[in-house]
Amino acid sequence: KVQEWCRDHKQLSDIASREPQIAYSAYMYGLIKRWNYVCRTTPGVADRLTPLEQVTRDEFIPAIINRLFSCTDELRNIMALPPRYGGLGIPVMMDMADREYKFSCRATKPLKEAILKQVDNYTEDWRVSKGVKTEITTERNLFYRQKQAEIRQELESTPLAKLMFQLAAEKGASAWLTALPLKEYGYLMNKQQFSDAIALRYNLNLKDSPKTCTCGQKYSANHALICKLGGYVSLRHNSLRDTFAKLMRTVKCNDVQTEPVLLPVDGLQLPKGTVLGDQARLDISARSIWNASERAFFDVRVF
Repeated sequence: KVQEWCRDHKQLSDIASREPQIAYSAYMYGLIKRWNYVCRTTPGVADRLTPLEQVTRDEFIPAIINRLFSCTDELRNIMALPPRYGGLGIPVMMDMADREYKFSCRATKPLKEAILKQVDNYTEDWRVSKGVKTEITTERNLFYRQKQAEIRQELESTPLAKLMFQLAAEKGASAWLTALPLKEYGYLMNKQQFSDAIALRYNLNLKDSPKTCTCGQKYSANHALICKLGGYVSLRHNSLRDTFAKLMRTVKCNDVQTEPVLLPVDGLQLPKGTVLGDQARLDISARSIWNASERAFFDVRVF
């Protein structure tokens, strides 16, 4: 059976080399569920799942990241965590098999006893079942928090990697990762977008990126976002401006405008650097922000 799973896993890895986001979603919401079921219903299978981990390390993870590299134990432990804890939700099956089997035995203990006693009319006590499930969820989350704390401790010597790991575990930071790749809602990412997003999540070098920026400085993902020659500063600024304007229209603000022309400032003493021409503009204007008819102006700044 494990060999059959390995063949499936390799086929999915091949798909991941072309469509990594779709393959990742198929793994998270399909393939891994089958493996979890066997782990929860069959004792002593941990050692037999080693081939699956080899395929995961050697083929699947490099495929979704779109690069050939040797996955370190440190990075593998991070990726084994659920997305909400800063990982990718790609577990090491040998480590979780026995634990999930014990959890399953606890959750199904009343049903097992009823079957052994040949109870004719079994009625589940939902209060007891709910309490057991809550305990299991609490213990599982405690296990992941302990793993997360251990990884943070290991990353103390690399402050940037530690910061990236903490940011990946922030609330909402993994929404793009766990969303289904639905094209009609704009959730579908192409190969480069998905691979680059994971690289940025874990502070990996972007594939095929130059060593030196056009401006002469050393190239990095952070520099690309702040370099005046790249255009990303303007793109980020305009995206925030348009989002705020859309939100203002959603909450029924009146006369919402982007880049409204300001009144002439002839004869006024203004701070150095102020644009004094007739085309001076701010980013957004709207009425009914502070008072019913008063017009308010807003300036968006990106650092």
